[in-house]
Amino acid sequence: MPSALQACREGDLKSLKHLIDSNMGSVHSQDKFGMYPLMHAVHGGHFRVVRFLVLGETVDVMAQSKNGNTAMHYAFEQLKLSKNSAASERKWEKMIRFLVENGAEKVGAEQACEFGLQCTYAWVLCPTSRHL
Repeated sequence: MPSALQACREGDLKSLKHLIDSNMGSVHSQDKFGMYPLMHAVHGGHFRVVRFLVLGETVDVMAQSKNGNTAMHYAFEQLKLSKNSAASERKWEKMIRFLVENGAEKVGAEQACEFGLQCTYAWVLCPTSRHL
């Protein structure tokens, strides 16, 4: 049986639910870098797992790893990597929108500018955005 971190990293919602239901895993555990299960799920693009953690387990979407990154950071990191694929870009936009709608500070969206992404979406607040 995987750990909660591993289940989130792999997008294994069934195993994650089993671990939680049987008190064998915690959604508040951290790896050696201080990353939480939510961060691993976001980084892997596992939207169903992210939705379960945020809505079902009420994890802190603003929790920070040891280096100060949040789940939003990992979503923007992946959005930048997907810039050449419209389908992949939409997937990451959906992830970012969900995080913002569920408590991620919109100020964190300034990372879009840090990652060199255009700030063209009204829901992404960025110093260079005209949609404020």
